[in-house]
Amino acid sequence: MTSELQTTLVQLLNQTIEQCADPDPNNDLELSEEEHADLYQRAQVLYVEEADKILDPYGCVLLGNGEIIRRDVMEDVWIFDIEDIREKLSMIDVSEVLPE
Repeated sequence: MTSELQTTLVQLLNQTIEQCADPDPNNDLELSEEEHADLYQRAQVLYVEEADKILDPYGCVLLGNGEIIRRDVMEDVWIFDIEDIREKLSMIDVSEVLPE
């Protein structure tokens, strides 16, 4: 399977995947480093899963480093609707991983 870089989260949202998936950007939670790392890992997995649902109709996936690639350059993929993708990716909510 060949793939081709389409864009990155930084180009679309001016944020890294770490910033997009940070469930506690203001460090409001009193967590140990280990707890915070676990929380962030779960949030990043959730963010990638939700982003993949948004990108799937375009034949693309989000990688863990923030790159958005086409699954296969041989596929007949649609042209990105950049504004629609930008809006949907920016609205992904990872708060469900927060402790109660």
